Amino acid sequence: MKTIQLLLKILTFLNKKLALHFTRFLASFPRQLATKQRDLDFIASAQKIEFNHKGKKVALSWGQGPVVILVHGWEGRSTQMAPMAKALANQGFQAIALDYTGHGLSQGRQSGFNEFIDDLAALHQHVVNHISPNIEAMVGHSAGGLCMMASRLFNDFTVNKYVVLCAPSAPYPAVASLRKALKVSEEVLSLVQDDIAKCFKTDWQTLLNGMAYNKRFDDEKLLLIYDQDDTMVDHNEAQKIQKLFQGANTFKTQGNGHIKLLWDEVVIHQVCDFVSSTERGNTTSVSKG
Repeated sequence: MKTIQLLLKILTFLNKKLALHFTRFLASFPRQLATKQRDLDFIASAQKIEFNHKGKKVALSWGQGPVVILVHGWEGRSTQMAPMAKALANQGFQAIALDYTGHGLSQGRQSGFNEFIDDLAALHQHVVNHISPNIEAMVGHSAGGLCMMASRLFNDFTVNKYVVLCAPSAPYPAVASLRKALKVSEEVLSLVQDDIAKCFKTDWQTLLNGMAYNKRFDDEKLLLIYDQDDTMVDHNEAQKIQKLFQGANTFKTQGNGHIKLLWDEVVIHQVCDFVSSTERGNTTSVSKG
């Protein structure tokens, strides 16, 4: 790591655009999670959906009925969403969990915000063309939740219910991670921010203000779920997003952190209830994990 940091310093001195490209390259390789027996069991219990979009993409499907699409976060995988997906299947939905480019069973090694936004749009189109023209809801975790909300702005999604789990209001955690891990200079980080903003078709300041959560129409509904002990994404992001998306409902847990929240029975119940219900109020509640 020190060698990489030194090389980055040299590139920054010689040519800041080269330093930007090198930083972007380093940040584009998600770590590959070890496949555990529970992942294999979830895969075995699911139907595989394969489609082509800049290489083979794979999603896992459980159940029959109105479609709910679920997406994981950076360095996550579809099987992380399996307990929630199977609960939705038991409620009469077809729950489809996507593996993003470079994650899980999907092809590719490099990934990023562009891939997250575009892969979801491609899955949406595949579902509409081959499975069902109507998609009941989408559920997104962490960076997957942020990109889900952005993708809906750029694509004609036939969805009006969204669930965001521990997602930031803007991609600032990615910038903070580069600052900490690679010791990227503030000058290069500014270029990185502009580069990220292009993925969201805007400028950095507008993105930082939460533009991904702009409401498209009055019928759109949003459930925000965060954990008060999450060390990766501050749970107060929920309040910021709630101001941007009028009428959003917020639910908070305590003691789950960033990942275990996905498997919390109370959280899963909240998601199933929201997806199944016709109306939700603008409320905030807290459950201890």
